[in-house]
Amino acid sequence: GDVYKRQQLKIFCILGLFLTFSSAIEFDFQVPPRKMRCFGEMFPSNTLVVAETISSSDNYVVRVFNSTGDLLLKRQNDTHIKLSFTTYDEGTYEFCVGSREKDNIINVEFTLKTGVEAKDYTKLAQKHDFKPIEVQIKKMEDLLKSIQMEMKFIVKNEEIRLHDSDSIPTKIMTYSIVTLVVLSILAFVQMRYLKSFFRHKKLI
Repeated sequence: GDVYKRQQLKIFCILGLFLTFSSAIEFDFQVPPRKMRCFGEMFPSNTLVVAETISSSDNYVVRVFNSTGDLLLKRQNDTHIKLSFTTYDEGTYEFCVGSREKDNIINVEFTLKTGVEAKDYTKLAQKHDFKPIEVQIKKMEDLLKSIQMEMKFIVKNEEIRLHDSDSIPTKIMTYSIVTLVVLSILAFVQMRYLKSFFRHKKLI
């Protein structure tokens, strides 16, 4: 009846809220002949990262450096390059695209996905014969873990900044930590509610 419909609507609203936390970055850039373009991104440890580049030219190389500056991955000579890895240490990982063209500028489409966004749940569902709703719950479980890891990472870095700089107001730091804790509790409660609801309706 109407109560069940309202419950269903609430479920999908919660699912939508969780999916908004997925992490993906997409942008285009140009690499001049014989030049290299690099950018860094900070990740917590044990984070799945998938990077993709698409270009009309295959005369370029992609390198990934870990948080200590060591070469982690290298791919080249392809118009579509895909790299995936799981971070071992937390810190800044650097992505570099180098052109081997002598005269032409290379246009590159770059996509970076992490955590739930980077994981292939289609293969997981096929392997374990999951129902669609079970896949969604698995996504939320993974997303909750990812959010918790991100929170720990953010708090740790804020504590370091607070220690290194007296200019950071203590009230702002305290507010940030409290906000993260509240979000974490809310996410956990919502996931427990979903599991209970699905089991009650015998959907899983």
